[in-house]
Amino acid sequence: VNSNCISKMTASRSVQLVDQLLNFIDNNLAPVSFSGGLYSGSISIPTASTVTESVVLNFSIEKVWNVLKDCSFNFCKNVRASTSRSALPSVGSTRKIVYTDDTTQTIQIDEISMVNYTTVLSVIASEPSIAYYSVQHTLKLLPVTASDKPRTFVLWESTFSSDATLQVIQDSKFKKKDAFKDLTSVLSNK
Repeated sequence: VNSNCISKMTASRSVQLVDQLLNFIDNNLAPVSFSGGLYSGSISIPTASTVTESVVLNFSIEKVWNVLKDCSFNFCKNVRASTSRSALPSVGSTRKIVYTDDTTQTIQIDEISMVNYTTVLSVIASEPSIAYYSVQHTLKLLPVTASDKPRTFVLWESTFSSDATLQVIQDSKFKKKDAFKDLTSVLSNK
Protein backbone atom coordinates (compact mmCIF):
# COMPACT_ATOMS: atom_id res chain seq x y z
CA VAL A 1 0.00 0.00 0.00
CA ASN A 2 1.55 3.28 -1.02
CA SER A 3 1.54 6.40 1.16
CA ASN A 4 -0.68 8.33 -1.27
CA CYS A 5 -3.43 5.71 -0.89
CA ILE A 6 -3.16 5.84 2.94
CA SER A 7 -3.35 9.63 2.86
CA LYS A 8 -6.57 9.51 0.79
CA MET A 9 -8.09 6.86 3.14
CA THR A 10 -7.20 8.97 6.20
CA ALA A 11 -8.68 12.12 4.66
CA SER A 12 -11.86 10.23 3.70
CA ARG A 13 -12.18 8.82 7.23
CA SER A 14 -11.61 12.31 8.71
CA VAL A 15 -14.41 13.74 6.61
CA GLN A 16 -16.70 10.91 7.76
CA LEU A 17 -15.86 11.58 11.41
CA VAL A 18 -16.46 15.32 11.03
CA ASP A 19 -19.82 14.61 9.32
CA GLN A 20 -20.79 12.25 12.16
CA LEU A 21 -19.83 14.83 14.77
CA LEU A 22 -21.78 17.59 13.03
CA ASN A 23 -24.83 15.32 12.68
CA PHE A 24 -24.64 14.54 16.40
CA ILE A 25 -24.43 18.25 17.22
CA ASP A 26 -27.35 19.05 14.89
CA ASN A 27 -29.53 16.39 16.50
CA ASN A 28 -28.65 16.99 20.14
CA LEU A 29 -28.01 20.67 20.70
CA ALA A 30 -29.98 23.89 20.22
CA PRO A 31 -29.35 25.48 16.82
CA VAL A 32 -27.17 28.43 15.90
CA SER A 33 -27.05 29.04 12.16
CA PHE A 34 -23.94 29.75 10.13
CA SER A 35 -22.66 29.20 6.61
CA GLY A 36 -19.38 29.13 4.80
CA GLY A 37 -16.33 26.95 4.85
CA LEU A 38 -16.76 23.19 4.46
CA TYR A 39 -20.02 23.00 6.38
CA SER A 40 -23.24 24.99 6.30
CA GLY A 41 -26.02 24.34 8.75
CA SER A 42 -26.77 24.86 12.38
CA ILE A 43 -25.01 23.85 15.54
CA SER A 44 -24.95 25.01 19.14
CA ILE A 45 -22.21 25.16 21.67
CA PRO A 46 -23.64 24.82 25.17
CA THR A 47 -22.58 27.50 27.62
CA ALA A 48 -24.11 29.01 30.70
CA SER A 49 -25.53 32.35 29.65
CA THR A 50 -26.03 35.40 31.81
CA VAL A 51 -28.16 38.40 30.91
CA THR A 52 -27.46 41.55 32.91
CA GLU A 53 -29.44 44.75 32.58
CA SER A 54 -29.41 47.78 34.83
CA VAL A 55 -31.05 51.14 35.28
CA VAL A 56 -30.71 54.18 37.51
CA LEU A 57 -34.05 55.33 38.91
CA ASN A 58 -34.77 58.76 40.35
CA PHE A 59 -36.30 57.32 43.51
CA SER A 60 -34.95 56.39 46.94
CA ILE A 61 -33.76 52.85 47.50
CA GLU A 62 -36.51 52.37 50.12
CA LYS A 63 -39.23 53.36 47.66
CA VAL A 64 -37.89 50.99 44.97
CA TRP A 65 -37.41 48.16 47.48
CA ASN A 66 -41.02 48.52 48.68
CA VAL A 67 -42.20 47.66 45.15
CA LEU A 68 -39.73 44.80 44.56
CA LYS A 69 -39.36 43.09 47.94
CA ASP A 70 -42.49 40.91 47.74
CA CYS A 71 -41.23 39.34 44.47
CA SER A 72 -44.73 39.67 42.96
CA PHE A 73 -43.69 41.51 39.78
CA ASN A 74 -47.11 43.21 39.90
CA PHE A 75 -45.47 46.36 38.56
CA CYS A 76 -44.97 44.63 35.17
CA LYS A 77 -47.70 45.28 32.61
CA ASN A 78 -47.39 41.70 31.34
CA VAL A 79 -48.26 40.23 34.78
CA ARG A 80 -51.99 39.55 35.20
CA ALA A 81 -51.83 38.03 38.69
CA SER A 82 -49.31 37.05 41.34
CA THR A 83 -50.19 34.95 44.36
CA SER A 84 -48.34 33.42 47.29
CA ARG A 85 -49.34 31.26 50.23
CA SER A 86 -46.93 33.21 52.44
CA ALA A 87 -47.87 36.61 53.81
CA LEU A 88 -44.23 37.69 53.69
CA PRO A 89 -41.56 36.58 51.23
CA SER A 90 -39.05 34.20 52.79
CA VAL A 91 -36.34 31.85 51.59
CA GLY A 92 -37.97 28.72 50.18
CA SER A 93 -41.39 30.29 49.71
CA THR A 94 -43.00 30.20 46.28
CA ARG A 95 -45.12 32.54 44.23
CA LYS A 96 -47.31 31.81 41.23
CA ILE A 97 -47.19 34.44 38.48
CA VAL A 98 -49.74 34.51 35.65
CA TYR A 99 -48.76 36.55 32.60
CA THR A 100 -51.06 38.24 30.10
CA ASP A 101 -50.18 35.58 27.47
CA ASP A 102 -51.60 32.92 29.89
CA THR A 103 -48.17 31.56 30.83
CA THR A 104 -48.08 30.54 34.49
CA GLN A 105 -44.77 30.26 36.31
CA THR A 106 -43.92 29.31 39.85
CA ILE A 107 -40.90 31.04 41.29
CA GLN A 108 -39.04 30.11 44.45
CA ILE A 109 -37.27 32.68 46.58
CA ASP A 110 -33.70 31.44 47.02
CA GLU A 111 -32.41 34.50 48.85
CA ILE A 112 -33.85 37.74 50.16
CA SER A 113 -31.92 40.42 52.03
CA MET A 114 -33.61 43.50 53.36
CA VAL A 115 -30.18 44.67 54.55
CA ASN A 116 -28.54 44.39 51.11
CA TYR A 117 -31.71 45.05 49.08
CA THR A 118 -31.29 41.80 47.11
CA THR A 119 -33.59 39.02 45.96
CA VAL A 120 -32.63 35.80 44.19
CA LEU A 121 -35.38 33.75 42.52
CA SER A 122 -35.57 30.54 40.51
CA VAL A 123 -38.29 29.44 38.10
CA ILE A 124 -39.28 25.99 39.38
CA ALA A 125 -42.36 25.32 37.22
CA SER A 126 -43.88 26.74 34.06
CA GLU A 127 -47.00 26.07 31.99
CA PRO A 128 -46.38 25.89 29.14
CA SER A 129 -42.97 24.47 29.88
CA ILE A 130 -39.89 26.59 29.23
CA ALA A 131 -37.41 25.60 26.53
CA TYR A 132 -34.41 25.42 28.89
CA TYR A 133 -33.57 23.55 32.07
CA SER A 134 -33.24 26.40 34.55
CA VAL A 135 -32.90 30.12 35.22
CA GLN A 136 -32.01 32.05 38.34
CA HIS A 137 -32.75 35.78 38.62
CA THR A 138 -30.93 38.19 40.93
CA LEU A 139 -32.27 41.68 41.59
CA LYS A 140 -29.95 43.98 43.51
CA LEU A 141 -30.47 47.60 44.52
CA LEU A 142 -27.72 50.06 45.39
CA PRO A 143 -28.08 53.69 46.44
CA VAL A 144 -26.50 56.19 44.05
CA THR A 145 -24.38 58.19 46.45
CA ALA A 146 -22.89 60.76 44.06
CA SER A 147 -26.19 62.57 43.65
CA ASP A 148 -28.01 65.41 45.37
CA LYS A 149 -31.32 63.62 44.84
CA PRO A 150 -32.36 60.14 45.97
CA ARG A 151 -31.46 57.71 43.19
CA THR A 152 -31.22 53.93 43.00
CA PHE A 153 -29.13 51.66 40.79
CA VAL A 154 -31.08 48.50 39.92
CA LEU A 155 -29.22 45.45 38.62
CA TRP A 156 -31.14 42.46 37.22
CA GLU A 157 -29.07 39.43 36.31
CA SER A 158 -30.43 36.15 34.97
CA THR A 159 -28.27 33.05 34.71
CA PHE A 160 -29.62 30.42 32.32
CA SER A 161 -28.67 26.78 31.97
CA SER A 162 -26.51 25.86 28.99
CA ASP A 163 -29.47 24.74 26.88
CA ALA A 164 -30.99 28.24 26.64
CA THR A 165 -31.01 29.47 23.05
CA LEU A 166 -29.94 32.86 21.77
CA GLN A 167 -33.64 33.71 21.31
CA VAL A 168 -34.29 33.02 25.02
CA ILE A 169 -31.35 35.20 26.02
CA GLN A 170 -32.45 38.09 23.79
CA ASP A 171 -36.06 37.77 24.98
CA SER A 172 -34.86 38.04 28.58
CA LYS A 173 -32.86 41.16 27.75
CA PHE A 174 -35.83 42.97 26.20
CA LYS A 175 -38.28 41.87 28.92
CA LYS A 176 -35.97 43.38 31.53
CA LYS A 177 -35.92 46.69 29.64
CA ASP A 178 -39.74 46.64 29.51
CA ALA A 179 -39.91 45.79 33.22
CA PHE A 180 -37.67 48.75 34.08
CA LYS A 181 -40.01 51.06 32.14
CA ASP A 182 -43.01 49.59 33.98
CA LEU A 183 -41.24 49.95 37.33
CA THR A 184 -40.45 53.60 36.62
CA SER A 185 -44.08 54.23 35.69
CA VAL A 186 -45.40 52.60 38.88
CA LEU A 187 -42.93 54.49 41.07
CA SER A 188 -43.84 57.80 39.39
CA ASN A 189 -47.49 57.25 40.34
CA LYS A 190 -46.82 56.44 44.03
